[in-house]
Amino acid sequence: MIVSLLGCDDILDRPLTNQFVVEGYLTADAVVNDIGVKETATLDTDEFEDTPITDAQIRLITETQSIDLEYDEVTKKYFAPDQDIAVSTNDEYRIEITNDGITASASTIIPEKPTGLTLSDTVVFVPTLALNFSLRSEIQRLFEEEVITLTWDRNPG
Repeated sequence: MIVSLLGCDDILDRPLTNQFVVEGYLTADAVVNDIGVKETATLDTDEFEDTPITDAQIRLITETQSIDLEYDEVTKKYFAPDQDIAVSTNDEYRIEITNDGITASASTIIPEKPTGLTLSDTVVFVPTLALNFSLRSEIQRLFEEEVITLTWDRNPG
């Protein structure tokens, strides 16, 4: 009996581009100090490095202003140096991030604070998950059983 095993020896190479990940939050009536920019990670490594990009050019644009954000070495986040900037509900905000010649942009409108907000619970139990054959079913069970429901009144508009 002859048994033939076929496999693939091709290595999937990640394109060597200057990609990055942006994570940020704007909250009504709060200062702008929570914009993070990080390097992307390859999938062929056992270790994940959470590497911030400290020299990106970030601009927050409103209808009346254009603000260049600065990097904070302590928080590893970008912030608006002028703390008088007020994020207001129903206003549109645009962000432009440039790093190594690549520009990413996004925009949002800050919604009004919900009224009548209630939570079904305040705690979610997340067990220690071990890497094993039943991990998939453990995660599926977690998503099915450990649920918090948020409800609120619909805002007009």
